[in-house]
Amino acid sequence: MSSHGSFGDYFASWMSRLEDFLPLLLFASNYPIPPSREHQACLHRLIADVTLHHKCYYAEKWASFEAHGGGGDVFAFFSMPWMTSLERAYLWIMGWKPSAAFRIMESLREGKCEGRGRGGVRRGKVEEAIKEIGAGMEKVMKAGDSVRLRTLGGLMEVLSPSQGVGFLGALTLVLLRMRDQGLKRSRGNSSVAGNDTSEPTKRA
Repeated sequence: MSSHGSFGDYFASWMSRLEDFLPLLLFASNYPIPPSREHQACLHRLIADVTLHHKCYYAEKWASFEAHGGGGDVFAFFSMPWMTSLERAYLWIMGWKPSAAFRIMESLREGKCEGRGRGGVRRGKVEEAIKEIGAGMEKVMKAGDSVRLRTLGGLMEVLSPSQGVGFLGALTLVLLRMRDQGLKRSRGNSSVAGNDTSEPTKRA
């Protein structure tokens, strides 16, 4: 099985576990009475459990990446095929997808791009460029994941337990709703494609 295929299985189980946390987070964030010392301790444990769950996602992601050789496979991991198209669109809503650069380089490698200039692009140079881009994007991805974890940890330090639980509940709800809508959209598109029985237009 491919690295991104096996990680896709992990991601599905990770999301399922995240869904298990949601009712606990929502209940804790809407606790109707002033929190007791015991309740505060429960909030701290819940925050620690959910934060650890997010840390495990990134740890497993990079363990899977390294276990399958790393390097060139950064392209597959960067495009995140285990997510739905809606999730991927949301993650890159602010601009063009850097993974598009990789597809261009792959096209150059295969000699598919037009207008390559006099003499074309030497295969060795393309391979070297792809290797350098892959190494650079691996650093970018790891740095981005590190920032996310540091941000999450920093927020949990400055927020009160009740605020921390409220934030994690809101974050969990957004991720689960995005996943659910993405899966529904994917199933809807598959259903439409499967029911398309229209005949091709006949030429005169």
